[in-house]
Amino acid sequence: DPRIGPTFQARIILWNHTAKEFAKQPLLGVGAAATRLLDRRNLPAAEAAQPKDFVYAQRTGPHAHNIFLQSFYELGMIGTGIFLWFGVLILNGIARTPETTQPYILATVTTVIVTTSSSFGLFETWFMAVFAMCAVGSMMAIAYRRRVLD
Repeated sequence: DPRIGPTFQARIILWNHTAKEFAKQPLLGVGAAATRLLDRRNLPAAEAAQPKDFVYAQRTGPHAHNIFLQSFYELGMIGTGIFLWFGVLILNGIARTPETTQPYILATVTTVIVTTSSSFGLFETWFMAVFAMCAVGSMMAIAYRRRVLD
């Protein structure tokens, strides 16, 4: 559809293909950080079979541009279930923080979720460092609030 830009069109193709590939190994996935290697191996065949009206070959790309889809594809349902468990622990921890800090921490978590739903790769070192910085910043804010405002 020409009304949406080529970048978004490419992501839809990539997401669709990755979802189909996930269905081949749903329990264990293809392996952590394996998408780049598999894509490189399959690239010639994908480019050769690219439909004329597609802006992007039907391939996974070096990463899924969506950490939720990438975690399912690479880690399977079992690995993604472990990530879900960590997410529940984080939300449980947020619920135990002082009420005055909860809106800010939830805004940070929401920003991370929205950003990661359409960009980057899960196992990019700098991307994981951003998550760590959010956690450290949140803990510093809670500690500051407890020391100064309580």
